[in-house]
Amino acid sequence: MIDTYSLYFNAFLWIICGFFLIKYFQKKVGVGLVGAYFLQLFILFGLGGLLYCIPEYADVSLMDTELVIEGYKQSTYAIIAFTLGAVFLAPSIRPIRIAEVKSASFYFSYRLPIFLIFLGLASFFLRKIIFMSSVIAIICALNQLLPAGIVLGLWQAHLKKHRYMKSIFLSLFLLPPLLSLVFQGFLGFGALTTFTLIMFLYSSFPSKKAYLVLFLLGYFLVSFFSVYLAKRLEFRAVAWSGESIKTFSALEVFIDEFQWLDLKNIDIASLQQIDSRLNQNILLGRSIYYLEHGYEEFAKGETLIDAALALIPRILWPDKPMVGGSGDLMSRYTGEQFALGTSVGITPVIEAYINFGTYGVISIFLFLGILMGHIDRKAKHALCEGDQERFIMWYMPGLGFLQVSGSFVEVTSTVFSLFLAAWMIVVWLKLKKKKKYIAYKQHLDSVYASN
Repeated sequence: MIDTYSLYFNAFLWIICGFFLIKYFQKKVGVGLVGAYFLQLFILFGLGGLLYCIPEYADVSLMDTELVIEGYKQSTYAIIAFTLGAVFLAPSIRPIRIAEVKSASFYFSYRLPIFLIFLGLASFFLRKIIFMSSVIAIICALNQLLPAGIVLGLWQAHLKKHRYMKSIFLSLFLLPPLLSLVFQGFLGFGALTTFTLIMFLYSSFPSKKAYLVLFLLGYFLVSFFSVYLAKRLEFRAVAWSGESIKTFSALEVFIDEFQWLDLKNIDIASLQQIDSRLNQNILLGRSIYYLEHGYEEFAKGETLIDAALALIPRILWPDKPMVGGSGDLMSRYTGEQFALGTSVGITPVIEAYINFGTYGVISIFLFLGILMGHIDRKAKHALCEGDQERFIMWYMPGLGFLQVSGSFVEVTSTVFSLFLAAWMIVVWLKLKKKKKYIAYKQHLDSVYASN
């Protein structure tokens, strides 16, 4: 018998956490990183749990409902701990006063945002021609210059009240999923970047228009997702072939077959498709069952040590055993063998549980909440201060933590790569400023000498 009380109670707790997050947004103290993390957790765990609150669906689900409910309980612990850390503890442990926007912010040009956007676009093409593993990590990190540039540009356009420029930067929100689809064959990575940008829009300028943009873009991506699920294997075969012309031709198929999702007539088959592709509660439930019945021992921090060692670049440690991705962790802790070529991310919730159980889920997500809350507020403080370099140094590594579908090894290696990429950009900007200052000083000296 389905434990409906547990389902409804956990769903209610997710809603309460969402309510506190909205209150956090209304304070305008972040740049959307906390919201983006929450949204990804909701897509992978919260949405799947809500599906089983529909009686008609719970009775015909192809999944083991009891395992889904067990996984849903643990993911609820995770979201509560994350919300507590990000919304309540982060501001009190390390208070950061978000000051009024300084006048310096109004005088920046659009050169840096546009430069970051073009550099981010170029990195997608470079990925096709460079194959050194250490260099690839940096190039992939440069992809995140695209959202960083869009955020800076949108912020400048908003402060200067340039509606035309604001519309241009808003239109770029759809660029990440398009690039991700064409160059990588996957929609998810780019779509999540777009949702991160939407969270910035909502957290920085909370208004009815922000709600409207959030709804329309979300509705478009969900509608497109149904077409993507049906045609994804055919498209990936073309995208991975490396023939750009065929790739864009295949993209036309998505456009031709696109249709808006009919919210009034969502059938059971569509719900089952969402459940099978997005619901990670079932994998979490299987790992709980597997560990409780003694088929495998808890990792007891093993994967966390690997995540720390992943910070060492492969160029310094060529024989480093850790690789990106979740490896065989999902098979090891669920007993399930996945099809060759199938990508199954372990997610931080599952990895936290397989290390230390429920206590691991609560403590790790409490820490992640505090960390993400602090980074979110520091990035917003830098924006308000008009310090673009400091914003890049906080925002880009913060994007690295949004690897909610991957392992902690992926998270730490991505954060390090993004930090390195941000540092390189900032050093270049400072050298450029220094060069201008020296030239200006020499000009003044020559003027004084002539007088």
